[in-house]
Amino acid sequence: MGILRLVWRTWALLWHLLKGVIQVIYQNLRNGEGWHQSAHGQSTISGWMARLAQVLGLQVNVKSPPLPVPAMIVANHISWLDAVAIASVRPAVFLAKDNVRRWPLVGALAASSGTQFIRRHSNSALRDSNNRLCHALRLQQHVALFPEGTTTSGEDVGVFHSALFTATQQAYCPVQPLAIRYRQNGQRDVVAPYVGNDLFVIHLLKILWRKQTCVELQFLPPISSREHRRTLAKRSREMIMAALEKDDCIPAPMPVLQPLLHCQAIAK
Repeated sequence: MGILRLVWRTWALLWHLLKGVIQVIYQNLRNGEGWHQSAHGQSTISGWMARLAQVLGLQVNVKSPPLPVPAMIVANHISWLDAVAIASVRPAVFLAKDNVRRWPLVGALAASSGTQFIRRHSNSALRDSNNRLCHALRLQQHVALFPEGTTTSGEDVGVFHSALFTATQQAYCPVQPLAIRYRQNGQRDVVAPYVGNDLFVIHLLKILWRKQTCVELQFLPPISSREHRRTLAKRSREMIMAALEKDDCIPAPMPVLQPLLHCQAIAK
């Protein structure tokens, strides 16, 4: 059964990526390169990401809703699946490391749909990224980033780098922390994390092979951008850690009430 699921999902994924390329070309020709900034463009991207979640067997449970107004969503980072899960329920402009741009096909799709890329250890690149994120917020778009700067196993939350919180201050938009957790049979999922020297292709095949991957998104109360950026980074991390620790104290997983989106896996 696992082999059949892997083959089916692999073909479904390739076809979905191809449709994404066609959609991007069509939107660029019809509405220009900034098509993703419109409400229709954001809705199109969110719908495509929701379908991608289905193809991957990603079951997304939303424990509490995101803000309806433009905000900077900051989350703990466990896997490349994080972005798929978030975008499937909330259209957002993502900030990714520059090497993602070079990923075959995926990088081109990400760049064409509004993802911003940053070169690490470059002050000029940091300023440019802050300006672009601020611009997106002023266009009434959500922005999503992972302030740890790298992924973890999900057992802990790394230090949040405060530099990119400048954008939310310049745009006068709130920060909304987001706690992300992956679970399998009521326990922490050890397959979903994409860390260390993991090869992307191998990790992708593991995800496609399994029946489903369950991720929970818990959007937390917003923080005013009037706070200092270091305070924003510290408070966001503390809120996320508290949410994760509180949930870990529960012996059995709590049922998700009224999820905004419940993506069922293709293969049962």
